[in-house]
Amino acid sequence: MKVIDDHGTKKIILDSGRTVPDRPQRILVAEDEHLVAAEITARLTELGYVVVGPAVDGEAAIRLAHNGVPDLAILDVRMPGPDGVAVAKDLYATLGVPSIILSAYSDGPTLAAAREAGVFAYIIKPASLDQIRAAIEIAWDRYLDLMRARGERDELHRRLEERKFVESAKWILVDRKKMSEPDAMRALQKRARDTRTKLLDVCRDVIETGEF
Repeated sequence: MKVIDDHGTKKIILDSGRTVPDRPQRILVAEDEHLVAAEITARLTELGYVVVGPAVDGEAAIRLAHNGVPDLAILDVRMPGPDGVAVAKDLYATLGVPSIILSAYSDGPTLAAAREAGVFAYIIKPASLDQIRAAIEIAWDRYLDLMRARGERDELHRRLEERKFVESAKWILVDRKKMSEPDAMRALQKRARDTRTKLLDVCRDVIETGEF
C-alpha cells in the first residue's frame, strides 16, 4: 500500500491495485426517518463530506450505491426493504464499500448480525457530531487495515503460485537434461536474463512445451 498526491488530494493505492482516498469523501446515508436523515446529512456536510442520498429504504440505498459508488455508507439498521445489515453485506460484497450502522438498538443479536455482515463501526442514536466523526475515522482506518492485510495475503499467494511454476520447471530440467538442482535453477535464470523475459514466463514455457 502506498500514498500518492493526486492534484492536492491524497490517495492510497492498495496492493491489489485499487485506489481509495486516504479519507472517505462521498458517504451514502440510508435512514427512513426524515428528521434523522436530515440531521445526519447536515452533520456530514459540516464535516466536509459529500452526501449520497439520503435513501429512505434498503432498496433505494443499494440503487444509490451502485449508481454513485460512495466511499462509505451510514445505514439505519431497521428500515423498509432490506435492513441496514443486509444492505451493508450487499455493498461490501458487490462494491467493496464499508458501512457504519446507525441504530437505536444495541442488543446482542443486532450487534452479532452487524459483525457477521462486515460492519466497520456502530453508532447509537442520537449521535453527536463528535461521535459521527470518530465512527467514520475508526471505520475507515479499519477498512484500510483490512485491505492492506488482504493485499499482503494476495501477494503471498501470488508468490507461492509463482514458486510452484519455478519448482516444476526446475525439476523438468533435472529430469530431462540430467542437471543438478542448482544448475537447473541457474539455467532458468540465465534464460530469463538472456531473453529479457520474466523468470515466471520462462518457467511456464518449459512446463507447457517440455523444451528448453
